[in-house]
Amino acid sequence: CSALNRSTVPTIYPPVAQGWFAAVRAAVPTTAQYWPMQVGGAVVSLLVTLALVVVLRRRRLDVRWAAIWAWSPFVTTEAVTNSHIDALGVLLIVLATAVATPALASAAGSASSTGGRGRAAAVGALVGLSAAVKFVPVIAAPPLARRRPVTVAVAAAVTFAAVYVPYVVTTGWTVIGYLPGYLVEQGYEEGSGFTLASWVLPGSLATLVSLAAVVAIAALSFWRADPDRPWLAQLVGTGAILLVVSPPYAWYALVLVPFVVLARRWEWLVVPLTMTAHLLVPAVFVSRTMTLVAAGVVLTGWLLRRYAARGDGRPALLSPEGRDDGDGGAGPRRDPQLSEGHTA
Repeated sequence: CSALNRSTVPTIYPPVAQGWFAAVRAAVPTTAQYWPMQVGGAVVSLLVTLALVVVLRRRRLDVRWAAIWAWSPFVTTEAVTNSHIDALGVLLIVLATAVATPALASAAGSASSTGGRGRAAAVGALVGLSAAVKFVPVIAAPPLARRRPVTVAVAAAVTFAAVYVPYVVTTGWTVIGYLPGYLVEQGYEEGSGFTLASWVLPGSLATLVSLAAVVAIAALSFWRADPDRPWLAQLVGTGAILLVVSPPYAWYALVLVPFVVLARRWEWLVVPLTMTAHLLVPAVFVSRTMTLVAAGVVLTGWLLRRYAARGDGRPALLSPEGRDDGDGGAGPRRDPQLSEGHTA
């Protein structure tokens, strides 16, 4: 009896993920079944909560928003009960975000940009480690490289290589694992896996358009990111890529939830809800319908915020200083949450 889903094929997981599996299992008897990974998932989930609280507190934002992750039934289900390794990658990318965004320098609301190359190298190392857990969390990384892209990219590549090259040397090309089979199984090779594009485009064209969209979204999330407040670009970029790729497994959306917290854009929670619906009812019609609904909800939220910002005379959305930094609460000099306790 094995807890492995496909015990006869090489594992699809990168080396840091396998290191985590080995560390958790080394601490328990061989007769232990699912509970060790569930305990490990609970610990990782708690660490993500603490990291979010630290970032919110030092940026003088309402720490109650951390409950969106900490009390989420979706997080509890996927990170703890189902013990998906994605939670470890999420922790690393959240830590990278924390390192990239120092505390506010003053009550005026401007963040310190100190730290230079050392800070950027640390960010890159954490991004590289997150990629060596699972590649999905890396979609939230481009905005973190906005200030020092070369340093972050080199540090990420070196870190990833440091853990992956020994794996390749000892294992050979079987390190690719079940990935090719997985892509075929999920319809990505023929294009049907890209739910939205395949609705209107034939197979290979749907694949090309979707991949081009992913590259464009990643580039825009980098280019439009505020390096002092990268979470809005992380949220929009990650959420948009998930909608384009439309993976059938809800736990991929774990990476989105921390940036809902930091950007305070609750409407993006419709994305994990959409992916969960498709998991429960694995039909193409359900996936396409729910993906369109999710896009509509997100767009409606953006339009309402834009209308509200114009209506009360605030500067345009995402202007350098007088910005809506998440929920329409941040003004040009201070965040009203400091005194008014906005939560929505």
